[in-house]
Amino acid sequence: MTVENDNLIKITMRRFGRRPTMLVASAIQVVSSILATFSTNYIMFLFLRFFIAFSVSGVFECGFVLGEGGLVPSIRQGFFFVVPILVCSYF
Repeated sequence: MTVENDNLIKITMRRFGRRPTMLVASAIQVVSSILATFSTNYIMFLFLRFFIAFSVSGVFECGFVLGEGGLVPSIRQGFFFVVPILVCSYF
């Protein structure tokens, strides 16, 4: 699912922009999360969890591209090494 989701997210990011794609993915994530809380059966829960997983990867990819886009190319090279180390050291 990840490869197809990444392709779909990239297509929507190119067509509509990164911020609108991130906002729509965030809205899908919030609505699906709230509805999954009140799901009445297992099939409904799995269906909503699919949309949560779909939207989480969209929010992550758009956020990463938006965060990285403001960096100077010289800093951008170290960005891929420093940020994961900081995140891992926090947890």
